[in-house]
Amino acid sequence: MPVTSASEPAAEQEIHLHGQRFTYRELGAGNDPVVVLLHGLAGSSDTWLPVLPLIGEDAHVIAP
Repeated sequence: MPVTSASEPAAEQEIHLHGQRFTYRELGAGNDPVVVLLHGLAGSSDTWLPVLPLIGEDAHVIAP
């Protein structure tokens, strides 16, 4: 999976699991600590766009 640097926009990824499509955003280096940012019901990974670059400087961030 391609992971972007914190200076680039978060990469939008997609996986298929049990017949369902899941989209998420990912940013940061693969060897950094992993942070998963969750959102509420009917939310979106777009909620996290303002903070993804900041957290991505020090962590591998995944926002489903």
